[in-house]
Amino acid sequence: MEHLFKKVSHSQALLNLVVENGQSFEKMVMIKEIQADPVSHQYLHIDFYEVRMDRKITATVPVVLKGTAKGIISGGIVQNIRRELEVECFPADIPKNIIIDISDLDIGDAIHVEDIKLEGDIEIPYDVNFAIVTVVSSKMTEEKPVAEGEEAEGEEEAAAKEEE
Repeated sequence: MEHLFKKVSHSQALLNLVVENGQSFEKMVMIKEIQADPVSHQYLHIDFYEVRMDRKITATVPVVLKGTAKGIISGGIVQNIRRELEVECFPADIPKNIIIDISDLDIGDAIHVEDIKLEGDIEIPYDVNFAIVTVVSSKMTEEKPVAEGEEAEGEEEAAAKEEE
């Protein structure tokens, strides 16, 4: 299993499980949960669940950002709001990752879930059109400078109130 996990994400691994217990049989499975020793990190237990190849499933897929946003040149910062997205597809069609090109994003721009176009019969189920990545300004808004005459008047009013 360790060799498998070096090549594939365990949440996306589609395995052909062969059970040999008197009468052997094969099942297509995915990993549901892994239990490991907290000190040695050796696997103690792995839960599998059977998948049917002709029925869509929900899987979690990592989001990968590609390119450099235009807003970075203007002093902006890219915020990756969602690092993973759930997709609905057939088990054999689970993408390794979802690549999003951010090179056209300027400060204040965002890419929402409805903006992502996936190939094949892969869908992203969502109720709300949430943002996945956005570019925000890194500069804090400066306070409006006060004119010298206004500043002096403000100090005189504060001194008069203290005397009362």
